[in-house]
Amino acid sequence: MKGIVLYRFLLFFGLFILTGSKSLGQNNLADIQVSIDTQNKEIIQILTEIHRNYGLSMSYDEQIFNKNIIYGRNFNKSSLEEVLHYLLRDSRIGFTMINRALIFYKEDKDFTIKGRVVDSLSGESLIGATLMIPEKNKSSLSNKYGFYSLTLPQGDYSCFVSYLGYKTRAVRLNSQLEDGYVLIKLAPAGLSLNEVVVDIDSSLIVQYTGHFTDKINWPRARRNAFYKGEADIMKVLQMQNGINGLTEGGSNLFVRGSGKDQNLILLDEAVVYNPSHLFGLTSVFNSDILKNTQVYKDALPANLGGRLSSIMDMSTRDGDANNFHVFGGASLLVTRLGAEGPFIKKGKGAFIATARTSLSNVLNTDYRLFNVKGNYSDYNIKLNYTLDNRNRIYLSGYYGQDKVTSSNKNTNRWGNWTSTLRWNHVHSSRLFLNLSAIFSDYHNKLDISKPESPDNQIWLTRIRDLSLKSDFTYFMALDRTLDFGLQGTLHRFKPGRYLL
Repeated sequence: MKGIVLYRFLLFFGLFILTGSKSLGQNNLADIQVSIDTQNKEIIQILTEIHRNYGLSMSYDEQIFNKNIIYGRNFNKSSLEEVLHYLLRDSRIGFTMINRALIFYKEDKDFTIKGRVVDSLSGESLIGATLMIPEKNKSSLSNKYGFYSLTLPQGDYSCFVSYLGYKTRAVRLNSQLEDGYVLIKLAPAGLSLNEVVVDIDSSLIVQYTGHFTDKINWPRARRNAFYKGEADIMKVLQMQNGINGLTEGGSNLFVRGSGKDQNLILLDEAVVYNPSHLFGLTSVFNSDILKNTQVYKDALPANLGGRLSSIMDMSTRDGDANNFHVFGGASLLVTRLGAEGPFIKKGKGAFIATARTSLSNVLNTDYRLFNVKGNYSDYNIKLNYTLDNRNRIYLSGYYGQDKVTSSNKNTNRWGNWTSTLRWNHVHSSRLFLNLSAIFSDYHNKLDISKPESPDNQIWLTRIRDLSLKSDFTYFMALDRTLDFGLQGTLHRFKPGRYLL
């Protein structure tokens, strides 16, 4: 008896599976083969013929179709899905199939436009450029590599692109630009300023910005007055609300009462452990290569690592991809020299390199506080190349070293070495990827060896980091983005090592 029940159950189950498979196959548009000639026919005629020849039920409102389109293609044993995509191309009509009933409906399709915002003269990426859509009363920003993505309902829109120090540009956007890559070039504005009227309630600033950050526009800030004429980003940061310096003329930062070691300082994503030259006389950041600095004093983002106090995220210039320049300068503290220009191919790649050295024996001749001789030098280089509209690579590096020699010939050398290799990839019209390999090294070497003694007495401390980091940005809507990613870091510490 049990065997008969089991047999009937298995038979019923097999018929059920067979019937379900047949039903699923009938509802798969790619599996239904049709042969039809659409030449000199309207869409209603074609749908009627498909219904009559293949027994498919259809449900639609004739008003949603454009009856002025006359088709001209012959299909022979093609899938029904291919035929429908041909008939409804460039339309806002969707379709689905339920139990061999073909249903057509009008849908609101969105289109996405992607691209970059750059300087029209040099090709430099503009970080945080504003893209305003008046018709939607919303705006979006370009990311730290100048990339943007805008998702809009079908229609024509005016997009006003603006950036501090550049002329605002109006761009027309529509669905015809969806498959392309829109490069928006902004021209630098003149230095003359019109009257500015400030009428916003200061209590709305935090609500508008969404987080507690300060963005430092370095090309503008470097025109301020500085100690001994040497422009210094750390001195600019000390003038921001909630940030103080320990001593007059020093380069250390104390944010909201915290210690100087509780600040995370990044240069092109690499950690800079000692941001000062000559005990804080000036910072390690060359004024000729800095482009943008973002300061986080609260609501610290997880993707930048962690500190108790604040984060300073500094970006360097990409270089001029169109013209070659040599630049430099001198102050009472340092002399500087740099060059930038096209790299490999004009318009696609660029390089920038800078070198800086202190005027010799600064502490001894100016301060007369220490009986030591001190000097420093640092070097920056950055290369970038655009492979295509979806891929771009960067290589940047920094090396700097201080040397102090006392009257008894003891020496102390310390410095930073950082390097970052980055790959920007536009995965889709809304998804942006930055993959970075980061190296950071800080060392301090104290040599107290005596010339008359054969024994070497050298004390070495070092911090070395190797990191691999992936950052994804998904542009959900005009005013919303989703950031996520992974990071792994190998820390190697040498708190103190005696070298013989």
